Amino acid sequence: MKFYKWRTTLDEAAKYEPATRRLPFYVRFRAFADLLAREHTRSSYRELTKLTQECLWERDGKPYYNINPLAVPHLCRARLNDTPASLLEIPAGFHAINIRLAKEHPDLSIEPGKLFVRTMFLAWGMRTFMAGETFPDALAAKKPQGVPHDRQLALHIDTGELGQSDGVATAKHWVLHMSTDNESTLEAGFQDSIQLMKTHDFERACPGTRLHDVLLNCLRLVATVFLTDCNDEKFFEYDVIAKHRTKFRKADDATKAKLIDKARRRGKVGWNFGTNEMFAGSFSASTSPGPKGKYELQSAHIRAGHLHAVRYGPGKKYVKIQWFRPTVVRPDLGFSED
Repeated sequence: MKFYKWRTTLDEAAKYEPATRRLPFYVRFRAFADLLAREHTRSSYRELTKLTQECLWERDGKPYYNINPLAVPHLCRARLNDTPASLLEIPAGFHAINIRLAKEHPDLSIEPGKLFVRTMFLAWGMRTFMAGETFPDALAAKKPQGVPHDRQLALHIDTGELGQSDGVATAKHWVLHMSTDNESTLEAGFQDSIQLMKTHDFERACPGTRLHDVLLNCLRLVATVFLTDCNDEKFFEYDVIAKHRTKFRKADDATKAKLIDKARRRGKVGWNFGTNEMFAGSFSASTSPGPKGKYELQSAHIRAGHLHAVRYGPGKKYVKIQWFRPTVVRPDLGFSED
């Protein structure tokens, strides 16, 4: 299965200046960062922040999640009005991660066949780091250590839309900023992020628009993925080399570690979400009127598997996402021949 991949600022720049691809990564980063820093505008600062987030992502090995297409509708149904934003974290100590989709999905489509969510890039805020004396020289290290991040997350969303920069067509990304250091819920944080958009963007993304619904579904998808138990092998599987996948699923821990190491040497620092779980749809049941006009089941049926937020901990303060497998309801009735 082929997934859309995140194209960084430097990837886009290299389309118009191919010769820069031969330069070391940090040389390209520093040249672009210096250019943006000289502009001293709000727009250039936002671009410099994104450039820094992408640099740290590359230094981490470009970690990613591949989302199984069958899982997407389930992931877009989460309710976020009771989910604390403080629970949303990027796992494994990464500074950023790429969430990759394989095709167009109705829940994530703005203009069918033209504008739809292809891939997303979730990154920690970098204001504290960028204000420090070591920035940007600290990024020269292959794996920068001790890089502080803010308690704010930025979700960059690629819908395939193009913008203009100095007369050149470039990818336009929608961005949601979510604070995770207060008691706000993800739903409230989303509404705040929409309000902070530029005027012309707000008109397109304000409540009641299709873009508003799609952006909210993006947040639902990301929140559900990151709040799901990463140790649950029904959902998360290391994206190992294709010829090793069958062997990996049957291997012991030591063999799995070796196969993961081989995959990472090939540049595959990623996980597949929803690969091993059956996302079956519901099968309707026949009913007939019972006492007092209430309808009663006349046959067994399959209830679809679904993801559901479950509260736990002292005072049920914390939230995790749990998968409820497809189940047969009233198997004693037998299935209808229809």
